[in-house]
Amino acid sequence: MTCISIKIKLGKTTIGYKKNTTCICKKNGFVYGDAQRKDKDARQKTSGLVDLGLIDTNRRLTIAGQALLSISQSDDFVSNNFLKIPKDSFIYLKQILKTSISVESDTVRPLIVLLYLLSNLEYLTIDEFTFLLPLCTNANNTEHIKNQIQLLRQGNQSIDNVIISILLAKDNYQKDYSTCLKTT
Repeated sequence: MTCISIKIKLGKTTIGYKKNTTCICKKNGFVYGDAQRKDKDARQKTSGLVDLGLIDTNRRLTIAGQALLSISQSDDFVSNNFLKIPKDSFIYLKQILKTSISVESDTVRPLIVLLYLLSNLEYLTIDEFTFLLPLCTNANNTEHIKNQIQLLRQGNQSIDNVIISILLAKDNYQKDYSTCLKTT
């Protein structure tokens, strides 16, 4: 069994994959199978590390990635932060807080939106998390969805209607809807 060809570079040093070695990930059941395109497979498996800012697009460790590697290699996970959580968890938290997506002209920080909804609603059901949270793309939509979730929980709304109301409010859907009505 050989590892997929994941290479993470720290300066001139390559960390990770060595040919003809047993893959710890496979051995422990984290991944399985033999990828036909190992380069593509490696990019797919490491893309989350890029998204978190632990490696750059050239698969080189960032400062945060280097800090995480150092913690792991020294086996020093003891808390030294104001949240009193393990060092590695604190790095992940800081990286997730930085994560953002551009939607139209807005920047969305998914963790912040989730925390906002949880602070107002106490919890999200799986359906609310899966179908409604991703529609929180700006402050107005987030407020609208928060209010709609409250109505939903009272039995005065359905998830389908909430989704439809958000989508139909968008300019491109309104234009397409108008075009569709004209052709029928």
